[in-house]
Amino acid sequence: MNKILLSSLLAGLSFFSHSQNLEDHRLSDGRINDYTIVEDALNTRFPGYMDQANQLYDQVTNAINNQATRSSNQKLTINVVVHVVWKQSAENISDFFIDEQIRILNEAFQRQNADTTNMRSVFQPIAGNPNIEFVLAGTERVQTTTDFNADFFGGTLYDDIKSYSSGGSSPWDPSSFLNIWVGRLQGDFLLGYAYPPNGAPGWQGNPPVTADVDGVVIDYRAFGPFGNFQGNPIQGMTTVHEVGHYLGLRHIWGDGDCTADDNVNDTPIAAEESAFDCDKNKNSCNQGAGDLPDMVENYMDYSQESCQNSFTQGQADLMRLIINDFRPGLLTPSTAGIEKNELEGVKIFPNPATDIVTISLTNQSDFQYLEVLDLTGKKVYDTQSLTVNLSSFQKGTYLLNIFTKEGVATEKLIIN
Repeated sequence: MNKILLSSLLAGLSFFSHSQNLEDHRLSDGRINDYTIVEDALNTRFPGYMDQANQLYDQVTNAINNQATRSSNQKLTINVVVHVVWKQSAENISDFFIDEQIRILNEAFQRQNADTTNMRSVFQPIAGNPNIEFVLAGTERVQTTTDFNADFFGGTLYDDIKSYSSGGSSPWDPSSFLNIWVGRLQGDFLLGYAYPPNGAPGWQGNPPVTADVDGVVIDYRAFGPFGNFQGNPIQGMTTVHEVGHYLGLRHIWGDGDCTADDNVNDTPIAAEESAFDCDKNKNSCNQGAGDLPDMVENYMDYSQESCQNSFTQGQADLMRLIINDFRPGLLTPSTAGIEKNELEGVKIFPNPATDIVTISLTNQSDFQYLEVLDLTGKKVYDTQSLTVNLSSFQKGTYLLNIFTKEGVATEKLIIN
């Protein structure tokens, strides 16, 4: 039984040059199970990854399933940083898309989505409200010249998107923030993937996945409510699905057959994932008396996004346990990204400013670009120049983010 805590959706045969390996990952309907390909890639890159993930997952699910009573359902708040890494202008998704995706996350994880009424009556008794709130703490935008590729059979994922030095955007403190990277994942293969909690009991020695890659990656075409990926309509559920993995959930069918399970007591046994459809007549595992059909409404299936509308109470309890016991820093976030304020020799003059401001750096040749934010965190200006014309700005205090190959410096900029 597979017990890896990450996900990918949909398959594209054109991505793979190692076709001889594809048959090992083919599903009953002829599609390629990209989930197991990613799983194997991680085990290649981090030997022993799956064994250690099994130990962690067993420990977490045993703890939640053995609880005599559920913990308090007080709202848990997680601060989110969205990293938009773009090369083509279409990849530079708008603030509106980001705000809409945060709204969808909040509706899904607080059971406030309007389509909960579409859940079949047989599942109403097990529907759960995780009561988790997501707050956008910051948005990082990085224009890149890099194409982000992966060699799954060689054990390479798209983690270059997570570092300034490789053309991406370095994370804010991953123990305190949920980092979500949005960009173009070359190969038209994955909608997204996520890593399990780092440093939790069950890992042998150092965790195989380092903190600097912890978080969620989403293809820009699958982020927000208006995307389209290989002809499939996107409604923001890909990010809900991946955040579910980040918080400890497995696929609802257990990534196996009728003998496998996702280790959550109240989710029905299923033999396979949905094929991006919404077949409410499907019952791939008949368990006898009291048997339930496949729960295609669950966010952790591969069903059509318009079909997904619910977590179960068991899934809700498990995610809350993960936050409280394995990701507690998310509830008390630090105040800066891990790369912030690390540059030396940054000077802004004049400051207070009038019209033209010049920025100087010790290593000016490493400069990439800068952005100006208002005090709400909204970006109001960006440029690849170290000279900024502020004549159209309203008077007040702004934040200046200066991006170089070495990191980011945040400085206050006062405009008279």
